Amino acid sequence: MWQEKYLLGVLEMDREHQNFCEELSELLKADSSNFAELIEKLFKHAQKHFKEEEHLMLECGYSSYSEHKSEHDKILGELNLFVQKAKKGNTMMAKAYVKDRLPEWFELHLGTMDSSLAQKIKEKSDKT
Repeated sequence: MWQEKYLLGVLEMDREHQNFCEELSELLKADSSNFAELIEKLFKHAQKHFKEEEHLMLECGYSSYSEHKSEHDKILGELNLFVQKAKKGNTMMAKAYVKDRLPEWFELHLGTMDSSLAQKIKEKSDKT
C-alpha cells in the first residue's frame, strides 16, 4: 500500500505514515485467527502517531489544530469500536471497514490535512 507519492518531506511524519501503511497492509491480509490482534496493533500505532503529530501541530503553531485533532479523534473512535468488535469475534464489519474505509481515509487525510501540516512544519524550519 505504501507509495512514494505519500512522502511529505517531514521525516517523522513520513516514517510514521510508512509504518501505518505496512501495518494496514498486514491487517488487510489477516485471517480471523490474527485479525483482532492486528487491528489492535494498528489502533495503538494510530494513537501514538496522532499524539506525536498533534504535538508537532502545537509546536509549529498550526492554525487548523482543532479540525485536524477532531479528525484524528473520529478515526480513533471508529478504530476502537472495531477493535472491540473484533476481540469479541465479530470481524465481518471490521474487515470491511479496514478494506473500504481506512485506505481511502488515509489517502484523503494525507493529501489534505497532513500535507498542510507538513508545509507549515517546513516553513517554520526554514525560518530557524
